[in-house]
Amino acid sequence: MHTHDTSSTDSFNNNRAVSFGTQPEAILAALSSTEIFQFFQKGTVHDADYFTEVKNVCMTAANLSCLIANMFSLYTKHDITHICNVLNLMASLLHDRMKDLSVDEAALLLMAACWHDTGMAVNKKQAERLLSEDDEDIWNNYFRTHNEDKRRYHEGTADKKTLLPNLIRSFHHERVKEQLMETGLWYQWPEAIDKHIAREELFSVCKSHGEKLQVINEIQPRSRKVDLRVCAVLLRLADILDFDYSRAPQSLYYYSGLANPKTSEERFSQLEWQKHMKSYGFDFIPVYHEKNIVELSLLFNATCEDPTAHHKVNEYIDWVEYELGVCNAELAKYSSKWENRLALPYKVERHIHANGFEVGDFSFHVDKGRIIELLKGDNIYDNKGVFVRELIQNALDAVRTRRQIEKNSFDWKPEINIYSWTADGFNWLSIDDNGIGMSREIIKNYFLRIGCSYYESDEFKAAFGNEDYKPTSHFGIGILSCFISSNNNSRIEVSTKHYQDTDGRETLRLSIPSQQGYYYLATEADNRDYILKGTDDIAIPPINSLKKDSGYRKKAGTTISVRFSIGEVQTHNAITIKDIIDTFVAFPDVPIHYYNLDNGEQSDYLTEEDFQKSVESICTYDENGFSETFEYVLPDEIFDRLKEYYPEAQWTDTPMFQTEFLHLKKIAPFKDDPCIDES
Repeated sequence: MHTHDTSSTDSFNNNRAVSFGTQPEAILAALSSTEIFQFFQKGTVHDADYFTEVKNVCMTAANLSCLIANMFSLYTKHDITHICNVLNLMASLLHDRMKDLSVDEAALLLMAACWHDTGMAVNKKQAERLLSEDDEDIWNNYFRTHNEDKRRYHEGTADKKTLLPNLIRSFHHERVKEQLMETGLWYQWPEAIDKHIAREELFSVCKSHGEKLQVINEIQPRSRKVDLRVCAVLLRLADILDFDYSRAPQSLYYYSGLANPKTSEERFSQLEWQKHMKSYGFDFIPVYHEKNIVELSLLFNATCEDPTAHHKVNEYIDWVEYELGVCNAELAKYSSKWENRLALPYKVERHIHANGFEVGDFSFHVDKGRIIELLKGDNIYDNKGVFVRELIQNALDAVRTRRQIEKNSFDWKPEINIYSWTADGFNWLSIDDNGIGMSREIIKNYFLRIGCSYYESDEFKAAFGNEDYKPTSHFGIGILSCFISSNNNSRIEVSTKHYQDTDGRETLRLSIPSQQGYYYLATEADNRDYILKGTDDIAIPPINSLKKDSGYRKKAGTTISVRFSIGEVQTHNAITIKDIIDTFVAFPDVPIHYYNLDNGEQSDYLTEEDFQKSVESICTYDENGFSETFEYVLPDEIFDRLKEYYPEAQWTDTPMFQTEFLHLKKIAPFKDDPCIDES
């Protein structure tokens, strides 16, 4: 039986809310007061050189941390107070397993706690270099993932000097190496330390605290005496858990003018300080089973006098719980001496009190069923076949992105295949592409989230930040549009494989049997087809790159199959499924093939490249380029859209494409695809 022992002897927070001075003596005294420092000092009683050099490396970093406030004057404290808080939180996370630390692990934790934020310290020479044109690549990379600052910079409302703190903050974990070089330690790493810990190991652990947690699996130790991944997890969690009033002294809050903010930066900092000022931090309570600790229970206490701060504090604790979950999951993936020994907490018991206002679930909620009904009305979408447009556009963007990745490859060719068939009285449409595919994170955070486009996300810009390539996916409600035609009969089946998947972890099947948001996900690696029980009898043929036996893809890309009733999406101009597709596709830049599996009908859509070649093959040239007029019969709807796209061309009043090809040559190839209706 698990019990919570909440006696004062077992509940501990190490009295972290203490601020220290910045004099060397005060800094050393503060470091010496931490349990991990004392553990290391005791373990090196017979190795004075090792102890002295580690202490000196820590003091160098602690002195650097005092300079962080020069640029980040509005930030909560990142000096020796934060360093000691992190060290004490590491000890709290270890609890009675401190004895299992090796002396080298204690040394690494000490140095990592001191060095992890030193990248936020910027001297005059470093600032001038970052503001010069020599570091344009750094700024371009930053702007690709920070749209708001990019907009402010290009609009002239903020210059590089104003944005420099934001830039530094975004990659401060990577600058630790630069600071080690600046201080000379990278080039003259003390031999007494190098016998135990390499400079690269310290940098790897420090750097990991600002990256996705999965990078800890890439950290390889030089010695079996140091578990770098456990050290990285302890640093990461301790840094996140340092959330209390010791980092935001009230006197400094008023001295900095944050009580009356005048700029957006000051207003943001005001909220951050208020969050810390009202937080009393975390208490760790061991949970015992038969006198052995099995896990730590984490309690958080705060009192908020402002509703916004109350909301932000809860958001922060949400993030803490997420990190606790992923850290526990990552540590469970590999064996080490820490297996079944490190009892990290999983959840946070919240005691967040509201002073002067009532807390409740007072926020906007969306009735998904009602939203569907509204979207089915004529005022928003007058064409219920709009889901075809959404799916084709998604496929086009996925293939175009993959084309950027494979631009130097001769083995990959872009392709989109569209299939239609009938089964059990229903119509099915399947769109299969060999694009980038989707990971489970993309499915959860973008594919299934209305209004969130992966192609407009910071994640996409960081991965594919090419200024010459801009996806065009920007309209509509995404996959939810598939339920507009019939919320009772519609069903969606997805098979996808991410282009970076190598072990089947991102080779996925997804079944969405209704609009209510319940879905079933299975991975090929887990071989968990049983959770899709009832979907195997869905009449989805083994098309293109799908396996016949499991429905999992062999190659990267996505197949989305939608069940619907043709009668609910027909218009006077679009009777068949082929007619509906024709409404939205004209001269795509990617080959699109259509197959009717009921009657064997097949057709290929003329690409813009093939269209241009056709034009060139029947026209004569003079010294100015094309000289003849060319006529090409088009459907009325496509003709009207082309006139809208290319007002500079000369048009007839008949449903024909007619232009002087001198003009056509200037605007071809088509820059903004007319292949998709944006009405």
